[in-house]
Amino acid sequence: MDHIDTAILSFALVFLRVGTFFALLPTIGEQILSTRVKLFVALGVSSLVVFVTDATPTPTTPLGFAHFAVIEGLVGLFLGLLVRLFLLGLQMAGSIAAQATSLSQLLGGATPDPIPAMGYIWVFAGLALASLLGLHGKAVTYIAASYAVFPVGVMPEARFVYAVGTDQVMSVFVMAMAFSAPFYAVSLLYNLTLGVLNRAMPQLMVAFVGAPLITWASLVLLLAGSAGVVSLWVDLLGAHLDSFKSVHHR
Repeated sequence: MDHIDTAILSFALVFLRVGTFFALLPTIGEQILSTRVKLFVALGVSSLVVFVTDATPTPTTPLGFAHFAVIEGLVGLFLGLLVRLFLLGLQMAGSIAAQATSLSQLLGGATPDPIPAMGYIWVFAGLALASLLGLHGKAVTYIAASYAVFPVGVMPEARFVYAVGTDQVMSVFVMAMAFSAPFYAVSLLYNLTLGVLNRAMPQLMVAFVGAPLITWASLVLLLAGSAGVVSLWVDLLGAHLDSFKSVHHR
């Protein structure tokens, strides 16, 4: 591979990591965007990142390049999954809240994705707010800072990947449960009230009385709390993208 310019090889390796990362990044990695748009974004970001990284080692044989390419693709996949988990956590929070308040079938499957309407609203609102607040700029800084943590051509340690991955999954689960906690509280209060009414008046069809009430209370809670949920989600996502610069490979 001596006849191939070193700059081309360096750009190709950077593109493999950046392209894989941006394919999973919320907003840019969504299915509603054209593959051509994603490709142009990845090429543009790669042309920026390649100039801010340190001297990139380049392989001299096709086998060596294939080895480097596999490592860079895996690193980009790992970094993309860390960020993608935030979006999955927001979808999970919407699904949990909808199931707890019997609103999981509000739109009757009218949405293209198999998620409840509540999660659909939160996801699109979160993506829109994140885009307005400069998610793309933080993502570029995030992927550029990753070269200090994961050097080119160096396979990440399994222990480090396991520790970071499990911590991220745990944090996302805690986030999803925290976002859906008010809806669980409303559901618990609703079921306790129905139980008391059913014991006091067994002849009354309490479900017909309570179903409109829980639907109304859930919609009011959704209206009142969606702004806070989406804002907090964007803050957590931005904090992750910013704090990654201080992570050191151990």
